[in-house]
Amino acid sequence: MLAVDSWLRWTSSLLVVLLIFSTSVVSFSISSVSPTSPSTIDQFPARETSPTQVLEAHLEACKNGELDAVYHLFSRARKLEIDNAARKDTRESEPCPERKQAALVAFLASRQSESLLEHQGSYQILSLVGDPFPSKGRLPTRVARVKVDAGYFVVTLTRQSGWDGKGDPRDCDGYEKCWFVWDIQRDNGGGNDDDDEEDDDPVPQGGNAKKLLTTVY
Repeated sequence: MLAVDSWLRWTSSLLVVLLIFSTSVVSFSISSVSPTSPSTIDQFPARETSPTQVLEAHLEACKNGELDAVYHLFSRARKLEIDNAARKDTRESEPCPERKQAALVAFLASRQSESLLEHQGSYQILSLVGDPFPSKGRLPTRVARVKVDAGYFVVTLTRQSGWDGKGDPRDCDGYEKCWFVWDIQRDNGGGNDDDDEEDDDPVPQGGNAKKLLTTVY
């Protein structure tokens, strides 16, 4: 009888030890994978994101007054220009958010496009075309014509360059080969308040209109 009691106590102790050990292993395996590691976060835009999706996201950010998102969806070169305008002097490496936002709004105003911020109506992408004969060494480009409320705008998007380990290290930002907005300008010749939507010509005027039509995305 004594032998049986000893065996039961030994078995119980062993089960407790095994339970504690298994719990520790599970806890370690869960905590060893960071939920914020780059591989678990979806970035936008990605290489697979189309120019249309980037343009729609930019217009939505403008409509909602999300200046950080509006800034993010501008291309590297445009963001650098905005940052330079926001700096007090060349010694300031990173301008404060308030001055950066002010520089962003000033840039839109210089393009007569500040009305896009927090616009109340809807928007319509009338056309989105690419250059069928891009110049060698130039970034791929798409040009869109957009109607927002009663205004017309021309938006230029560029696909950012890749990273070959040379050049400016800021080009290695995780957004290589992604589409971003380069420029956005009011199209004063695009129409007026009395235009009917069915009269909007989705094809840019000019000799290349038919050729451009074949590259609509």
